[in-house]
Amino acid sequence: MNLTQTAVINGHDIKNMLLGAYAAFAAGYRQIDELNVFPVPDGDTGTNMMRTMEAVHRALLPLDTDSAAEVGAAAAKSAIMSARGNSGVILSQLLRGIGRGLAGKARVTGNELGKAFQFGILYAYRSVAKPVEGTILTVARGIAKEAYHAVRRGEDFTEILTEAIAGGKKELARTPELLPALKAAGVVDAGGQGLIVFLQGWLNGLPGKNLPEEDEQHISVNKIAALPAEEVDLTNPYCTEFIVKNTAVDDKTVRAALQAMGNSLIVAAMDDVVKVHIHTANPGVVLQQALEWGTLHDIKIDNMAEQHEHRVFSAEAVQPAPKKEGIGLVSVAAGSGIAQIMLAQGVDAVKGKNAAIQRVDALLRRAGGVGRA
Repeated sequence: MNLTQTAVINGHDIKNMLLGAYAAFAAGYRQIDELNVFPVPDGDTGTNMMRTMEAVHRALLPLDTDSAAEVGAAAAKSAIMSARGNSGVILSQLLRGIGRGLAGKARVTGNELGKAFQFGILYAYRSVAKPVEGTILTVARGIAKEAYHAVRRGEDFTEILTEAIAGGKKELARTPELLPALKAAGVVDAGGQGLIVFLQGWLNGLPGKNLPEEDEQHISVNKIAALPAEEVDLTNPYCTEFIVKNTAVDDKTVRAALQAMGNSLIVAAMDDVVKVHIHTANPGVVLQQALEWGTLHDIKIDNMAEQHEHRVFSAEAVQPAPKKEGIGLVSVAAGSGIAQIMLAQGVDAVKGKNAAIQRVDALLRRAGGVGRA
């Protein structure tokens, strides 16, 4: 496919790009998890972004249409409904903006798709109530800047993406200088890295040749940096997420009403649905306010103080506890942050949902077991 400025791009092409983005996350989300130290080092940024794109993947697989608008709308809707975590909600807004840019268009040129992508970056940036420099938003701004210049020069879409990725990587490299928590841990921003992975997946999907959906990898146990407890703000310890359906309220109204109730507020709205992510000290008050707007769905509340209590440990404590002869412990973990905690508590091996640590068999045999758990 030659996506020149005037080349026609249809819904199937855009579907391939989005499937490519999911494949890129499925292959690389663990590495993103390993960078997760801000705002709370719970090691799930990559997992949240991958699960958000997994919903898009499920929605698009059965969709057979040439309409760019239909594909864009389906991707945006599924992402908002299934967005997980701070990073996932921001990613859903990126897709919402892209969908907005494709609205009403059966087919688009490479140049028009570049402009739709600029819409996506704008929506992602505006979804956050109080943007923090050194995060995914800093990277998004760098991407938007380079994409804008490439579109103005009349570059083809391949070049637009390539230059956008280069701009994003440049800003990603600066994130440790902008955010003390990243500099202390010696890592770049996890969400920003996830945004680069998203773009690279789009680029990989251009010819319709996607990456493998799963990359069988070991869960790393020594790359996530630990932060001193005092460097993490847990004034608002409850990570609260929910969806409001059947509502006429807009995102600006929601943002204004909830902003004083916590921090890390992200609001995503589409049609009659609003998705909210907030860190708060009083989730009940937040939910009570939301009831005034419509019906509540998919409520999730996590106690980050409890997560952080287990997550903060020294480099020495990361090492697995001494093994007891004749006993082997195997744990199942959804992300590398939880895997770290399990290993620090003396678990012999961690098995993920889609990729098992290969030493499970050997450990079971050593402990007297006869097969794989």
